[in-house]
Amino acid sequence: MKVFTYLMSAGNSFKIGKSKDPVGRRKGIQTSNQNEVRLLAMWDPQDGGPSEQETLAIFGNSIMRGEWIKAEKSTISKFLNSIPGVVTESFSEAVLSSSISNPKFQ
Repeated sequence: MKVFTYLMSAGNSFKIGKSKDPVGRRKGIQTSNQNEVRLLAMWDPQDGGPSEQETLAIFGNSIMRGEWIKAEKSTISKFLNSIPGVVTESFSEAVLSSSISNPKFQ
């Protein structure tokens, strides 16, 4: 099974991470966060997008703690637009969940 790099938001902060199931990971993060956690995007680094570590390096000056960053929404949008094969939150969680089991992502 593939491991996806993802970008989530909670309040004015963003989380960069990796998971085989970003939708399930969002639900887990939500349980310990008072802000609504949204899965903004996910991508397969093997399709040419950056890995979790590469993404953290790109936002190195914006790291608040661990994998949490503070960045302008326009910066995030520009970054996401540069990633090949990115799946964004315009897809419902049901679509994201089904895409994880889609053979293209296996």
